[in-house]
Amino acid sequence: MEFERQNKSFVNQIVRSEANLSALMDNSTVNIYSLDRSLRYIAFNTHLKQTIEKLFNVDIKIGDYALNVLPRALAGELQDIYAQALKGTSLRFVKEFVFNDEPFSFSFIINPIIEGDSITGLACFATDISGEKVTEKKLAKSEARFRALIENNFDSIAVSDETFTIMYASPSVARTLGHKPEDLVNTRNPIRFHSEDWDHVKSVFEKALANPNVPMSVVTRVQHKNGHYIWAEGIITNMLNNESVKGLVANYRDVTERKEAELQQTQMTGDLVQRNKDLEQFAYIVSHNLRGPVANILGISHILQESSASPEDRGTAMQGIFTATSKLDEVIMDLNRILDTKKEVNNRKENVSFQQVVDSITLSIQDIIEKNNCKIITDFTEVKTILTIRSFLQSIFYNLISNSIKYKQPNTDLVIRIVSHTIDDGVKLVFTDNGMGIDLKKDGSKVFGLYRRFHPKDAEGKGMGLFMVKDPGGNSWGCDQY
Repeated sequence: MEFERQNKSFVNQIVRSEANLSALMDNSTVNIYSLDRSLRYIAFNTHLKQTIEKLFNVDIKIGDYALNVLPRALAGELQDIYAQALKGTSLRFVKEFVFNDEPFSFSFIINPIIEGDSITGLACFATDISGEKVTEKKLAKSEARFRALIENNFDSIAVSDETFTIMYASPSVARTLGHKPEDLVNTRNPIRFHSEDWDHVKSVFEKALANPNVPMSVVTRVQHKNGHYIWAEGIITNMLNNESVKGLVANYRDVTERKEAELQQTQMTGDLVQRNKDLEQFAYIVSHNLRGPVANILGISHILQESSASPEDRGTAMQGIFTATSKLDEVIMDLNRILDTKKEVNNRKENVSFQQVVDSITLSIQDIIEKNNCKIITDFTEVKTILTIRSFLQSIFYNLISNSIKYKQPNTDLVIRIVSHTIDDGVKLVFTDNGMGIDLKKDGSKVFGLYRRFHPKDAEGKGMGLFMVKDPGGNSWGCDQY
């Protein structure tokens, strides 16, 4: 009695399990079916029956040959695959086919059914992924179109992480900077900016990091692979929070031609302004320094025209004419000297040693140096030479040194110090002395003016020295103290 009860319970469990399994199969969205060794249906779920009927308008039944309803090409491929699985191999694959001009894609899992030591059939699962495949192809096509636009774009694009390590560089980088994109990827800070622009570029990147998705514009000089610099104009956008990008996107283009044209225009404007200043300066010279001698000559000439003038008066008048004419000639010579100096800027440049220039000047005015107890101390360890016009640099050093001697403090040994420094891509020369100095608050704007004198009672001079120190562009050559 107990045996019959346990047996009935076991049978009920089996029935329930089969019912649960059947319910799972019929409610699944996966096409589930099993085949015997002759590829006839042993079982299949409702979803497969509906799929076959929908695709091929066939109502399948248990025992039907599974390949009969399929297109010939697909049936042939599946026959070979089923044969391979019947040898004991589990298979996973995607099969695409076209039926009635409509594309379909199914993902298959084929497992052999093993009973004891024999393979009695196949357990098969086929999932319709046609929709996913269509979406995938559209995405691939869209990505290919986007990539084609990026790779053929005139602008260069680089994507870096927050440490500025390049993750992507478009092919345009090669056209702009000469670097192959693959040489930049996975490299930190591979793009070199001009030293004068780095602080500005750094601040733009910092602003971009602090302001996600806000485009930041920048114009800077970037080093080409060949060593020269180009002007680049671009936009930097922080897209680190964008899951599709996760980086800082820099989009830039070469604007060297435009920028150089702008700089040239600025230079031309500056030159015109300077020429106007020069004209004003020459007008000042003509109106003040030439009118005096000319007026004296005219006045004396009137005296000579008077018949009543005594021989003594005539002699004095002739001496006056000579003095006024000499003064006039002196002013004209000064003007010629200024014009010659400006022309000299176009002469050939060479590497000139600062110490050699000082030694040459010291030798030429050695008597004056000894007479005034002057000591010249130099320190050119930081920069020893400069590419320039030798005579121009010689004139600058001579005028500054002679000015220091001319305007030394009475009863004080003169000490002149000349030091060279490197600043960015240039050179700075610092001249200092313990002389009389100049009140820069009062006369700072007049220091390099022509015929400007600040200690007329203490020493002779015409106010030419510091004017000659100023370069033709109107920039002083850097004196911290006078």
